[in-house]
Amino acid sequence: MEKYSVELLKAYVNGYEIEESVLEKLEDDNNFMLRVFLLTNDFRMYYFCSERLKHDYAFVKTIIMKFVFNIPFICEVADIYIKSPEDELSRIELIILMCEYTKNTTENWKYLLRKEVIYNIKRGEIERARIENEDNGLFEGAGKGFYFIYDEFSKSEIILNEVATKMLDEILEEDDGDIEELLHRTFFRPDQINSNTMNEFMLRHIHCFDSMLASYLKNHKFLMKKFENKLQEMIKRWYRYEWMEERKIYEELLEKVHEYFSTIKNKTIFSETGMVYYIARKLGIEDKIVLYQGIGQDLLEEIKACQNDDLYKSVINEDIQEKLYCKKITELMTSILKMNPTLTRKRKNH
Repeated sequence: MEKYSVELLKAYVNGYEIEESVLEKLEDDNNFMLRVFLLTNDFRMYYFCSERLKHDYAFVKTIIMKFVFNIPFICEVADIYIKSPEDELSRIELIILMCEYTKNTTENWKYLLRKEVIYNIKRGEIERARIENEDNGLFEGAGKGFYFIYDEFSKSEIILNEVATKMLDEILEEDDGDIEELLHRTFFRPDQINSNTMNEFMLRHIHCFDSMLASYLKNHKFLMKKFENKLQEMIKRWYRYEWMEERKIYEELLEKVHEYFSTIKNKTIFSETGMVYYIARKLGIEDKIVLYQGIGQDLLEEIKACQNDDLYKSVINEDIQEKLYCKKITELMTSILKMNPTLTRKRKNH
């Protein structure tokens, strides 16, 4: 590293006469020009820099960071670099950085657009390669293709973090409803969920879509913050979700029983309500039937007064046809209840 005296630095800053060949050398030296910026804190010194420095990524990134609140200036510096045929990795990385630096400004859209176009191009390349190699098994287990992104951009954590975040967003958008159902299948109660079990749940779910992405996110947990926030919202509405899901199941159960009973109502001596409540008591779900039928207390008392389980049992045991009707309705009800493992598990625990 060539060092320059303080006197020379001051002479340059003050505009004193310096030999042309020396001046060109100074304005092409990143260390010297960075010292100039440090001393003057004047963004206009950028315009004296050589063209080579304006296309030196490390130098450009440092200048942008120093004057990050001067949006018009840093956009000019970034655009000069981005438009040049330099290293693709550096250009993409700078576009991603500029999306952050220009957030909430009128300049933000052009960097967001560039970033989106680049991502779509890369995803398109992966999908084309997947189609071209679908017969040779090359893409088997490749999931969304994060492996290929990692292979191409392994030297840039900024790019890898951006792509990992985008792919995770896609997973969350594609699978939103299933995630909540899976959460309730995995945990019996919300108090079973802590930071460790939540991380395990997130990584297992991501692994189903892309194992390499899951492996990367395991070491970059901060990128799963959006997923974690989504799960936290699901935990907050835990009991409401269970109630809504349970309600849908019991409404379907009652509807299916009604549809079946309409085919036998002239063949059985029992009423639909009587049969439903008799079987519900056997299954231990009478309180749920009451709840989701929405009947009033007076009608409930009337139903109970008319119920005689011994009579039902006696008739069903003696009449083969009534036994078959009862068996069919019981099977219908239990099959619908089994459609919801969470519901079935809750019944077993009560």
